[in-house]
Amino acid sequence: MTDSTASTDSDRADGFSDRLDHARQRELVQGLLQAVVDRVHAEKTLADGQAGRSETEDRGYEEACRALEQKRDAARATIIRQYDLVRDETLSQIDAEISATQIEYDDRVAELQQKSEGDQERIEKERDEARWMVQAVLDDTAEDSPKHKFETYKASLKVSRVRRLADWEDLAGRVEAVAGQLAGWRQPQSPSTSQGMRPPAETDDCLEHFVECVDKANRDIDAIGRLWLPRLFSGMFPLLMWVLLTSLVAVPLIVLDVPGKLKLVRDANSLGPVVGISIGASLVAAMVLMGLVLLVARVRCRRLWERLGEHTADARRARQHWLQASQQEFGRRKDEFTDWYHVIVEERENAIGRIEEIQSGRAEEIANRHKAELADVHQRFPETLKQLVDRRQQQEMACEAERSEQLEEIEQEYRTGRETLDREHTQRVASERERFQRAFSELKQNWETACGMFATATGDMVTRCDELFPAWLDLANGGYSPPERVPPAVRLGTFDVDLSKVPGGVPDNEQLQTVPKNIPMPAILPFPERASVLLEAEREGRDAAVAALQTSMLRMLTGLPPGKLRLTIIDPVGLGDNFSAFMHLADFDELLVSGRIWTESAHIDRQLANLTEHMENVFQTYLRNQFETIEEYNEYAGEVAEPYQVLVVANFPVNFSDTAVRRLVSIASSGARCGVYTLVSVDSHQQLPHNFDLEDLRQHANCLTWVGDRFAWQDQQLGWLPLSIEPPPEPTEFVEIVRAVGEQARDTRRVEVSFDRVAPAPEEYWGRDSRRSLDVPLGRAGATKLQDLHLGSGTSQHVLIAGKTGSGKSSFLHTLITNVSLYYDPDQVEFYLIDFKKGVEFKTYV
Repeated sequence: MTDSTASTDSDRADGFSDRLDHARQRELVQGLLQAVVDRVHAEKTLADGQAGRSETEDRGYEEACRALEQKRDAARATIIRQYDLVRDETLSQIDAEISATQIEYDDRVAELQQKSEGDQERIEKERDEARWMVQAVLDDTAEDSPKHKFETYKASLKVSRVRRLADWEDLAGRVEAVAGQLAGWRQPQSPSTSQGMRPPAETDDCLEHFVECVDKANRDIDAIGRLWLPRLFSGMFPLLMWVLLTSLVAVPLIVLDVPGKLKLVRDANSLGPVVGISIGASLVAAMVLMGLVLLVARVRCRRLWERLGEHTADARRARQHWLQASQQEFGRRKDEFTDWYHVIVEERENAIGRIEEIQSGRAEEIANRHKAELADVHQRFPETLKQLVDRRQQQEMACEAERSEQLEEIEQEYRTGRETLDREHTQRVASERERFQRAFSELKQNWETACGMFATATGDMVTRCDELFPAWLDLANGGYSPPERVPPAVRLGTFDVDLSKVPGGVPDNEQLQTVPKNIPMPAILPFPERASVLLEAEREGRDAAVAALQTSMLRMLTGLPPGKLRLTIIDPVGLGDNFSAFMHLADFDELLVSGRIWTESAHIDRQLANLTEHMENVFQTYLRNQFETIEEYNEYAGEVAEPYQVLVVANFPVNFSDTAVRRLVSIASSGARCGVYTLVSVDSHQQLPHNFDLEDLRQHANCLTWVGDRFAWQDQQLGWLPLSIEPPPEPTEFVEIVRAVGEQARDTRRVEVSFDRVAPAPEEYWGRDSRRSLDVPLGRAGATKLQDLHLGSGTSQHVLIAGKTGSGKSSFLHTLITNVSLYYDPDQVEFYLIDFKKGVEFKTYV
């Protein structure tokens, strides 16, 4: 035996255990996120501070400039106000003189103009009076003037003609209407050919005669209109009247039987002849009566029509005669008026011409005198006004020059003050910019330091994982080196820490974009504290879950010392095909894979029961109340350390009974303390067993859920990181790696315990008494106890040692002989040694 105190966990003192722990990873990620928050906050604080200070500086600068401008404007306003007062006072005096001179000039011009206008008015008045006297003497508009009389006659003649024409046209229309009514009742006689009275010779008498004839003709027309007999013979009236008269005559004749009485019928009793004769006689009588009435009506109509014709003809002759006479009278009066008018106009024009000639001479004389006086005024006053205006301009220019000089002094003072403000403002802005650059440099350094620390820490993790878990190809090509210690974690894949996915992770400022955006960090299973895995997937995610299980199992096999890991594989859906490569371990030691891959429900129950019994044994035999975990126990157990057990379940809950489910929950909840871990993939499409809550498995395992096209780690700090699970090696590489591990695990079951662990201390030599029994330590039993051989008590009187070649039978006998010799006095024990190897084994004791 060798003295190898196998403290498999001594690597926790090398410093790498912190870097391969979820707590450390969470701390790093939280630190990175906090660095992002601090950087964003610092950027905002720095920007806001700079903006606030810049705004304050700009506001102060603007206020100072504004105050300086106000001071300048106030001084300018004072100078301008003073200038305006002096200028107004000076110029007002000159303006008063100019105004007085202008008033005097205007008054003189007005006076001359008024005098001229008065003279003109006087001359015009005298002219008008002379013209009036001429007009009054030779006025043709007076009522008794020939012109007025002629115009009055002309107007009255025109009115009479229009009125008489209307009377004649009205009479002619009425005559024509009566003629149409009496057609056939009279013998027309043309009024133009009828003889009547001769019209008077005088115009006025002729007009009165025409009016009288028209009145008589209208009375005749009215008389004709009052005749009623002619109306009886118009339209259907004659026929009706004939029928009526016939009836009036026939009825009495028939009733009185007049034909019979006159013997005009032969048969007095025959009604027909009587009626016929009566009607015939009535027709003849009615016709005779109507003829008489018609004759009377014709006589009366013709008499009235003839008289109407006479009166109409008299009216026509009177009208024609009046028109001729009035035209002759109008011509005579017009000739008289024309002769008189020519004489009057000539005399008036001659008189007015003489008046105009006299008055024009006087007006010209007055105008010439007025023109001479105005010329004198226009010559004197403009010269005086020009002198005053020139003096005013000189005074104004002098005031303006003085004002400009004072304003220039104020402006120069303003420019000097503004240059001072600008210089001080520029210095303060430069100082603020320098302070900002220092703060920004510090911010940049802190950001780069934080990201650098994270990148360094994760880089150390990646390096350590590469050392503990080489690439598959290296392992398959003879690069497998059996580890001597249990790793602090098992590599499962890689987290992609992408700063672009973190709000504010990538700075907007290009000067801060000096750190890498993507930093890889290994995805690990903390070992042995929390090495269990729960994969939840369905459909296409189930194959990825099986691949993740294969990766986890193979990394545990290659990461732990050979023989320190034993697998119990359950694959009810794949029937073992998913994990068939691991069965190569059985070629070296069946205990490494519990004999086979289990698929049936009964077998699954049995294997879970075995694991449960193993856990009970560990709790009751090894841990008890002395050790908290299997880790603490193995630290003391050394070469007899208990191997780790891993339960692998694919496509849970297929073929799991209720009992198996309860045992699985028990193993998951208590197994880590006993060194028993679960790698379980759950088919989310399958219905879970009754009264089972998947949360019972989640709370004791690292939970990965299939989301989209990859697994996501269900962790508050790490879950947001994209996870890439390492794929298992190619089948040929897979087999080579498994066989390499199995080859190294072949001899691990042979444990060598140092003799010093079972031998007594020198002060204990020959210290035991064999009178009651013989108790000899032969090896270790657990972490703190020795395994004794008890002989001579009860039924423990003999010992049979059996085993194959090389199993340690001879070593056992040597340990037994040596320890008996050391613990018991030679007087208490005697040895009888029989050696069938011809004394080779026991020759040492001779």
